[in-house]
Amino acid sequence: NKVKEAQKPAPKPAPAPAKPRAEVYGFLQSQFESTDGQHKSSFLVRRARIGVRGTLDNHFNYAILNSFEDGANGANTSGVIRNAFIEYTGFRQRSSTPVLRFGQFKNAYSLEALEDAAKTPFVERGIAVEKLAVNHDRDMGIGFYTPENSHRPYAYNISLMNGSGRNRPNASGNKLFTARLQLN
Repeated sequence: NKVKEAQKPAPKPAPAPAKPRAEVYGFLQSQFESTDGQHKSSFLVRRARIGVRGTLDNHFNYAILNSFEDGANGANTSGVIRNAFIEYTGFRQRSSTPVLRFGQFKNAYSLEALEDAAKTPFVERGIAVEKLAVNHDRDMGIGFYTPENSHRPYAYNISLMNGSGRNRPNASGNKLFTARLQLN
């Protein structure tokens, strides 16, 4: 028995805690507009954003993103917090296990709305998405979503939000529930 016990491999040690990490990121999208017949033209800064994202430890991520541009229809959105959230990733045993997100983040009402503005092929989004995004592009709440994985046949995003829009507390007591299922 003593020989058999000595041959057993030692248990694997727990992974060392990840060191906190921060990455500064941002982007600038500019555009040129010209109106036929009125001889008017203008250069614009459509989006100018800077943020910090990173890891707090093995199971917690964070992101804060601020905007420095005029919004749609000339609304001043300079200095507005776009994203400010913490994610818990400790559920992950497999790639299909969800991530829990808490804070202010994008609502999951369409794939186009979820796409990062820095990665879209056009500066402007579709009219329907822009109209919905006036009050509901981001909100404060809690959500579960599956991380991106092109080998999985599905993805989902479920959230319970204040329903008041970006940077606004819930004044009515009502909540906004969003859910999105994507079949790949």
